[in-house]
Amino acid sequence: MTMDTLTPSLPYLVGAVLLYLLVTSKKRVRLPECTPWAGVKPGPFSRQRAHLGELFRGKEILAEGFRKYGKVGKAFAAPNFNFNPDVIVPPEYAQWIEGAER
Repeated sequence: MTMDTLTPSLPYLVGAVLLYLLVTSKKRVRLPECTPWAGVKPGPFSRQRAHLGELFRGKEILAEGFRKYGKVGKAFAAPNFNFNPDVIVPPEYAQWIEGAER
């Protein structure tokens, strides 16, 4: 497969990705603005880049979040590749949440 055969399909790929993001944006979880995020660096599209970066840096992002927030008893948002952040609660709240489900 040469580059010439891949080039015409590039607009279709970009269009498919944009369509996916548009469709899934309706289903995204909206967190309060005061929720701290792990793995988000300043700049344009910072959260979107963090969601995509979760594929390669997932463990590193979670470790950073636990170091910054979990150790001091704060919940934080961790990016996820499906563009819905995971809310990570500190260990001391895990039993309380588990008991509340019953």
